[in-house]
Amino acid sequence: MLYEIKHCNQGFYWISYSGTVTLELRLMALHAVETASKEIPIKGNMIDFRDTDLRCSFTEQFEFATRATEQPGHRGRKAAYLINNMQEPPTEILQLAMCNRGIETRLFTDELQAINWLTGACYQTCKDFKTAHCALGHVNSMRSINKVTSPATL
Repeated sequence: MLYEIKHCNQGFYWISYSGTVTLELRLMALHAVETASKEIPIKGNMIDFRDTDLRCSFTEQFEFATRATEQPGHRGRKAAYLINNMQEPPTEILQLAMCNRGIETRLFTDELQAINWLTGACYQTCKDFKTAHCALGHVNSMRSINKVTSPATL
C-alpha cells in the first residue's frame, strides 16, 4: 500500500502512507480528500507518515504546503501529522508553512495525542475515539474512499 484514505461522517480524514512517499503521491492523496470533501466537509486531517520513507526535500515540503492551502476544502482546517521522529527534517518547515497559510498544523509521535488535538476531545485510548463515534453513528467503519497500492496506479 502506498496510501489509503478513510473518513468518518463527522469530517475527519485519515491518510495513511507506507513505503516511499513522494510529493506527487501526497498531491494525489490531497486531491482525493478534496474531492471527497464536497460530500463530507473536512473538519481535520490525520496524516500518518510512521510507516514511510519520506522523500520530500525542504522545497517540496514548502510546495506541498502551498498547494494544500490552495484547496478551499482544506483552508481553515486542522492537520495532525504522525511521524516517528520529531527531529526528522524537513517536517518542521511543513508545519510552519501550513500554519502561515491558514491550516493549523501540528506534528505528533503519539496517535492518541494527535486524535485529541485534532478532535478537541480527551479520549483515553484510540479505540475510545472509534467506539464513541461508531456508537453515535458518526463512523461507517472508517469508510475507505481511496487506496493506491502500487506506483503503477499513479
